[in-house]
Amino acid sequence: MKQVILIFLIIYSSIGFSQYEQYNKATSVKDDIEFLNEKSFKHKVDNNREITVVEFYAEWNAYNQCDYLKKLTDCKVYRVNIEAYPRIATKYEVKVVPTIIIFDGEVIKAKYEANLLFQATGKFSYECVQENIEKIILEKFQ
Repeated sequence: MKQVILIFLIIYSSIGFSQYEQYNKATSVKDDIEFLNEKSFKHKVDNNREITVVEFYAEWNAYNQCDYLKKLTDCKVYRVNIEAYPRIATKYEVKVVPTIIIFDGEVIKAKYEANLLFQATGKFSYECVQENIEKIILEKFQ
């Protein structure tokens, strides 16, 4: 009986994983968002010629919206823990978390601080961030 249950669980989990992969590809959601340290930040953001989005966060922050970042398209998305890497946060004047900065290479194109967005809209709007990314890309290639 245990063997039958084990076989059933293996088949069920493989079907579930297959459906997850199909859903993930269909909705173009990123699987993982890379966490950066000081060295990787320089390589992946500062030395990059593409549009990149970096969310500065802290583990203690209850308003953690990383799942929404996975929905951002047309850009690379990264995260930086401000407690683990305070020099990066200081360099970009991150005072609240989450803060999202859109970069075009080393140039800051837009900066969103959670408290300002929340006061303006009543929510932290990642749709607004996506719209701005699209505008920046259009400007870059015109």
